[in-house]
Amino acid sequence: MWTRHPLLALFAPDAESVLVPERDRDRWSRHLADLAAELAAPERLGAREAVASLLTRVLIDGARLAPPRPDARDALVERVFDRIEETFREPISAADVAAALGYTPGHLTTLLRRRTGRPLLEWITERRLTEVRRMLRETDLPLGVIAARTGLRDASYLVRRFRARYGSTPQRWREAQTR
Repeated sequence: MWTRHPLLALFAPDAESVLVPERDRDRWSRHLADLAAELAAPERLGAREAVASLLTRVLIDGARLAPPRPDARDALVERVFDRIEETFREPISAADVAAALGYTPGHLTTLLRRRTGRPLLEWITERRLTEVRRMLRETDLPLGVIAARTGLRDASYLVRRFRARYGSTPQRWREAQTR
């Protein structure tokens, strides 16, 4: 049932209102501004995928704000997301995250897929590509530097992952952002 999903805790019928802590408001403002920008130009290449990614990020941060409720929060999912957030800039793998949390990669991937609908590697990749899009939009750094700063192997791997996810090259996506 959706009301028990850990990422939707703030939207449960009995959820209480929460305030975003002062230290997190800039990040929330950036998330919402990015989301508004993508929604304002749905015809842009990759806009649909970008919106899905940004909404996922908002849901993750929202789930972290939700007050603890029995059955609503999933400590394992939170630990996985925290570990991904701490390490996505490094060349980590699903095996690295699983080992850090005391699981085998297969078991953790299975648990995460059951609880969130997506496997572990997809979450790692999604977080990296969210950061890639932010860097493409906010900087003029070359792809090789962006790849290195987001835990991706190199520029060509970044391009392949980006194109597979958004149907566009990073350069075309960057150019579309300035129009």
